[in-house]
Amino acid sequence: MAVLVIIQGPPCAGKSTWARGQVEQKPARRVIVSRDDIRHSLGDYWVTERESLVAALEDFAINEALRRDFTVYVDGTNLDPARVQHLQALADKLDLPYETEQLYVSFPEAVKRDANEDRAHHIGEDAIRQFYRKYFPDRYADEVASDPGPYLVPSRSQEVETRLITDASGNVTWTPTREDLENIYKLAGLRFSIHEIALALEVPEDEARRLLTVEGTQAFARYHAGKLQVETNYRNRIRRAAEAGDLDAIKLLEEWAVEQRKYENGF
Repeated sequence: MAVLVIIQGPPCAGKSTWARGQVEQKPARRVIVSRDDIRHSLGDYWVTERESLVAALEDFAINEALRRDFTVYVDGTNLDPARVQHLQALADKLDLPYETEQLYVSFPEAVKRDANEDRAHHIGEDAIRQFYRKYFPDRYADEVASDPGPYLVPSRSQEVETRLITDASGNVTWTPTREDLENIYKLAGLRFSIHEIALALEVPEDEARRLLTVEGTQAFARYHAGKLQVETNYRNRIRRAAEAGDLDAIKLLEEWAVEQRKYENGF
């Protein structure tokens, strides 16, 4: 009888390796269904507009394989309760059993594995950290206390990999590359709003707003460095005009006040 096996665990825990091992034992009756594999098969790894298609293709593959009496290993983190319920419902519709297989690796080890040059898709330390904080807060706290890092120096291959990932519940996380950070600095210096920066970098606006407005991220630091740079230049213009006795200095001050309010509101 076919079985739906829901693999659960953090990034880099060896879920895909374990699934391949299971399928190799009985390749004629076992298959793997993976959202990551579906994304790669469609072209660029991450395209926001394609995520609904990815989900539909995943459901179709699971349904069709179960219907044809294949045991299906669903490769993914699969820790969000809503995600698990959705997968269980697929098996229930066909009156087939389901089970879970839980794998785990420590946060420091996950980050080190993610840095491996042989990985096809690098997630990034920030995204992995957010995942552990959400799903394994107690373990994460203990592991960081015993091994505070630093855990890795980003490799060149990591910089050019996809910067966007989605967790088990479909939430998008952005890990800016060095090029992203430099672009954030330049765009902020040209008074682009957060909305415009998100459009320019092709990232979700809510994720851009989170990284650009919450202290502690590199994106926040570069965004505000760019803002301070343009602010410095603008104030110098006003100061120089005033020192030269230029009546336009008053107008510049008024314009600055209006623009500053607009800029701070992110519009």
